[in-house]
Amino acid sequence: MTPTEFRDFSNSLYDALAREGFTPEDHDLRLQGSSARFFSGEHKSLDLDLQNNPEAQARVDSWFGDDADRPLRRPFDSMYRLGLDDEPSDYDLQISSDSMAEACRQHWEANGSHGDLVHRKYGFINKRVFGDMFPALRDWASEWTQRTGRPVVPALFPSSGPPDTTSAGVSSHFRDSDWLIHPEGNDPQ
Repeated sequence: MTPTEFRDFSNSLYDALAREGFTPEDHDLRLQGSSARFFSGEHKSLDLDLQNNPEAQARVDSWFGDDADRPLRRPFDSMYRLGLDDEPSDYDLQISSDSMAEACRQHWEANGSHGDLVHRKYGFINKRVFGDMFPALRDWASEWTQRTGRPVVPALFPSSGPPDTTSAGVSSHFRDSDWLIHPEGNDPQ
């Protein structure tokens, strides 16, 4: 995104949350994944077997050359640019809020507690329940998916954020290097 687009993205996100009744103090917002860090996590290697895909192999060779040092992890949009994915990389939005998580829990319990409320591996709130509870936020994500041409994927966690699952190989727990989203689209930290 350009700086102006990111400012609009951030401000409209805070507007959507305000329509749901929340203030900036109620949540912590972070951009995660390759959209924030350029490279995917270590679990997504760029070491690809392309013997059966000469077009993708030609793109890799054109991109990196024959003997260039290639990155070990996938850069943002690389699988899409190589023709190996149908969609471009997404914008992973991490929302951490005890009050939003509690509202989802109450809605889930009132509607029969079907399925898991919290994802067993990654710790986010059930995305169907989350979307049902916060339609302005769901509509915001849909609008920005259309505007950017790539999926905007919010995930809700308690205020403590995602659990630290580093020992399992993949973790999006809070880090000092996270890209925080501030009101008014301030520069990321």
